[in-house]
This record gives sequence, structure tokens and C-alpha cells, in this order.
Amino acid sequence: MVVHPGDPMEQDVQRPITATSIASLQPSPVFERSLQRSSRFDTARKNIRRYSRGIFRPPPAHRTPPKSFVDAPKDMPRLPRRHVADHLITTCHETFCQYSPVLHWPTFVNEYEAVYRTGSLINTSRSWAALLFAMFAIGALPRQGQSAESPPDADTDGELYHQEALRQMQSWTDGLTLDHCRSALLVSVYYVEQNKRTAGWTWLSLAVTFGTELGLQDETRVNYSVEVETRRRVWWAIYLWERYDEAS
Repeated sequence: MVVHPGDPMEQDVQRPITATSIASLQPSPVFERSLQRSSRFDTARKNIRRYSRGIFRPPPAHRTPPKSFVDAPKDMPRLPRRHVADHLITTCHETFCQYSPVLHWPTFVNEYEAVYRTGSLINTSRSWAALLFAMFAIGALPRQGQSAESPPDADTDGELYHQEALRQMQSWTDGLTLDHCRSALLVSVYYVEQNKRTAGWTWLSLAVTFGTELGLQDETRVNYSVEVETRRRVWWAIYLWERYDEAS
């Protein structure tokens, strides 16, 4: 840039750097007050998080609900024998999960294998235990054209599995998870298949309530992930079962 003699910018170019000129570059009082207000806002936000815990709830996608674990001997349900369990899980997958894919199957299989490696449900969340026994109950339902041989006392065991799923459910908890929705849906299916329609409608309404509380109906997030896709499938499985049950 060319500075001509007499140009006002000539004085700026030739002005020496002094303590006064450096002081003029310091933040203005208005800017300093805004910084102070910002720091006070950060403090207020931390105080809200600290002292308002349990009063204000974050959005459903950002909640981390506390998990209740099966850790006491009196709460320890009895697992069926491995070959019976494999038969029930396979039957549930073929008759229900194949048409309503509410589970990420590889993840579930890994958790299922881990449970049977340890031989118990110790340190397993109650909601997942309820899901497992609800799947056992669905697998124990009699079906037409069944090619494989039924496990011993399948019909009787189905009701026992169903009652154990209800015991592990904890439907009144405030820390809902996706497994609560899936378990409630499976319980509803079991009741309807047993021709107990009033109980089936009741648990279906619970599944809808759980899903709404978790924000499953919100599909504004367009990014793809296993969690987002699973949440979407659970919600639409609940919706389709409600439409089917209403039509029948």
C-alpha cells in the first residue's frame, strides 16, 4: 500500500510504539464486563446442574438412567437348561423378531452367551432379564406347523417365564430403558396370544407410554447408527402391533 505525503494514514504508519499505544489495545471496560457476566453464567449453569438434579430432566436422548441389577440371591431367577433356552430363543426369533426386529440380534446373542457362560444373571440389569424371560415365554407358546420337537413342559414353562418377566420388569421405575419398551411389547404379545386381551391392551399402552417417555417417536435425527435404527424399529413395532391388535 502506498502512503502519500500528507495522508492521514502517514501519521499512523510513522507513529512510534509506546506504552500509551499498547494500553489502547487492552480490552474495553464493556468487553471486560461481558466476560465477567459470561463467567457468572457458567457458574450459574454448574449450580443448576448440581442443585437441580432430579428436578429438571434432560431431553430423552441425553438421559443416562440408573440401572437396577440382579445382584441378590433372592432376586436370582432360575435359568432354563441351555438346550431348552436355545430352542425358546430360536423360536422367538423365528416367530416374532423376524417380523418385528426390535433387537440388534448380534448384540443380544453376545449378551445371551455371556449369561450362560457365567451360569447366572448376576450383575445383569433387571430390564434385560425381563426381556430375556419375555422372549422365553414367547418361544414357549404353541404354534402351528412346528417342525422341531417342543421342549419338555413348554406350555407350563411359558407361564412361569412370563411371571418371571413381570417380576423383573419394575414398570414403575423412573429410569426407563429401551429394554422396558421391548419387554412390555413382548408381554402384551404373550397376553394376546393367550386370549387375555384386556391384559394385552394394558401392557401395550405401557409400551406406548415407555416409548413416548424415551422419545422414540422423534425421528428428527437423520444420522444413522445402530442405536438410532433400533429405537426407530422398536417404536414402529409397537405401532404396528397396536394397529394389528385394534383391527383384530
